Amino acid sequence: MYLLSFLIAIFSLNLYAQGPHACAGDVQKYCQGIPKTRAALNECLKKNESKLGPSCKAVRESFLKESREKNKCHQDIEKFCADKSGVTELNQCLKNNEAKLSKGCIEQKNARVKEKMPCKADQEKFCSDDKRGKMSVTHCMLINNEKFSPECKSARAEYEKKLLVRQPCFNDAVLYCDDKKKDPASLEQCLDENNSKLSATCTKHRKSIDDKMAARNPCYKDAVKLCPQERFKPELLKLCLEKNKSKLSQLCQDTRNLAERQQKNIKASCVGDEKKFCNGVSKKGNAIVSCLKANLGKISFQCRKAITD
Repeated sequence: MYLLSFLIAIFSLNLYAQGPHACAGDVQKYCQGIPKTRAALNECLKKNESKLGPSCKAVRESFLKESREKNKCHQDIEKFCADKSGVTELNQCLKNNEAKLSKGCIEQKNARVKEKMPCKADQEKFCSDDKRGKMSVTHCMLINNEKFSPECKSARAEYEKKLLVRQPCFNDAVLYCDDKKKDPASLEQCLDENNSKLSATCTKHRKSIDDKMAARNPCYKDAVKLCPQERFKPELLKLCLEKNKSKLSQLCQDTRNLAERQQKNIKASCVGDEKKFCNGVSKKGNAIVSCLKANLGKISFQCRKAITD
């Protein structure tokens, strides 16, 4: 795909170069039913070249001349890929003939790659598969950043600036928990274990998250302390909290007791409604309550009261 922008410049008709484009009448006359894409229209007009009006011919010739002057791969395309059409085919053809391409085409291609992928050369130099071992590319690039070219450093800095707004702990996770990023429980435990090494931004972000979770869930801090692994899996967390019932904070115990009473009340008040509206629904988790809430306008008064109280 590295020559995609070149090919578009060469083979796209500049349909809007002069206001209402000079080929509008020819397109209307010869290209009815053709997809309104530049490549398709260009191919259609090319097939009808001898029939085109003077204005359209002039615009096409001018645009083609300009493309030849700007694009160093034009002659290579004519030489190796004259029988190809469409961006994908032409791109693949040039790639297949890369060893035969002219010096000008190669230089322009390399310049374009450097512009669009400023870290490609640095990645190949410092973080190729044989050099980074089991380390991820992201980790390798992060720890070798100071060795990179100024262009790569600048591009990475701009990317990280945006990334770290969304994920303040991204670099910390890469540095200290590279092999645990895919598992939330393992990642959180790893970050906890490396808490003293984390960046100030990451530490602040994690504290903010903890405060918000604790405000919403009275048992959150108990889960973090007593069930670090199980807290990401509801069924296992429920069993873990039950197992550590005597160690729970008073607020967590009161909340759990209230929830248990509500569950018993719902179960006693909604027996008939459950059979009528939620027959076949899984008994796990809050599936039954969710089903009853979905039918809130249909269930009995006592069941509705038990759910909403």
